[in-house]
Amino acid sequence: MFSRLLLRTLAFAFVAGTLSGQAPTAPTTPVGPSPLVTLRATLRNLVTYQEKYYAQNSRYASTLDALTPLGFAVPSKVTVTFIETKPNAYSASAAHADVAGATCVDWVGRPGEVAVPRTALDGTQGREGEPTCDGAVAVVENQQISEMKAALRNLVVAEEKHWADHGTYTTDASALGLYPAPKGTRAPLLPQVIFAGSRGWSGIVVHRRMNKSCVIYVGSPDELPFVPRTERERVVASREGEPTCERP
Repeated sequence: MFSRLLLRTLAFAFVAGTLSGQAPTAPTTPVGPSPLVTLRATLRNLVTYQEKYYAQNSRYASTLDALTPLGFAVPSKVTVTFIETKPNAYSASAAHADVAGATCVDWVGRPGEVAVPRTALDGTQGREGEPTCDGAVAVVENQQISEMKAALRNLVVAEEKHWADHGTYTTDASALGLYPAPKGTRAPLLPQVIFAGSRGWSGIVVHRRMNKSCVIYVGSPDELPFVPRTERERVVASREGEPTCERP
């Protein structure tokens, strides 16, 4: 387990070397769901609306326009393409503007009615009704997990600087220099201190683009009201000073 002294030493070394005494601020990338979440959700929605169309017409739609009256919509930055369409089967691919060249694919029908599609880069095939994506799409999500871990490590730096100046940790994001974000921008990362006292603190960061979170704590778990958990998967922070995240 990290000692508080070690954390402070590392924090001040980092502050002196790279931050010049200023607490770090969160990135300000435009907010939106991650490409992986968006593409999978889009293809799952396509299945839902194709089944609605089939129930009304005894065949699957061969164009996206035919699904629009039922409520199907393609999200911003996403392109959906039918690869094959048959009365009782179809295959489709989806691409995202933020992940050049990569695709997710899905298909519905009896084996042999349509060819099982392959993703554009890896040539990966999946099971019926289950969106399958190129690895490059998942890499983007892994990068966003890394962004959350970095935000929590920056939070450690900011808290240790505050402790050195005031003899206590704080829940005040403004005092830590994390807020407000630059005017006209909305940061996708939302770092927040859950609890803070003179001997420890706990925090969480939520990434709005992927709806996932990471947690961290500093100090003895026995001196915290509770060890923090991630929002969706309820993963408990495992070690002092180390970010614990939900799975990509």
